[in-house]
Amino acid sequence: MSLLIEEMAFEKVNDYLDSIETAHNTASVNFVRNGYNFRHLRFDNSDEANGRRESLLIQAFQYEYTYVADAFRTEKISRNISDQLNQSISTDQMVFMQDNGQS
Repeated sequence: MSLLIEEMAFEKVNDYLDSIETAHNTASVNFVRNGYNFRHLRFDNSDEANGRRESLLIQAFQYEYTYVADAFRTEKISRNISDQLNQSISTDQMVFMQDNGQS
């Protein structure tokens, strides 16, 4: 039953994200979508799903970098905040890679 609920919620979330996505918010929508995709894949523990989760995490790091770059470019955040966020993303990425034996 919980898998059925998850499937329905996943479909509705993606439909909603599709409906609100514009050229101006693609990075933000992709960031949210990636989080939901990762969450959805946690219901499956196969090798294929584990590989997909890893791929999604790598994409998530790229979306985070893009989001920070866009926020800096549009002056929503300062250079200092941008540098701090990029450093945090880099640290998270290194930890992920070390935990997965990819370093």
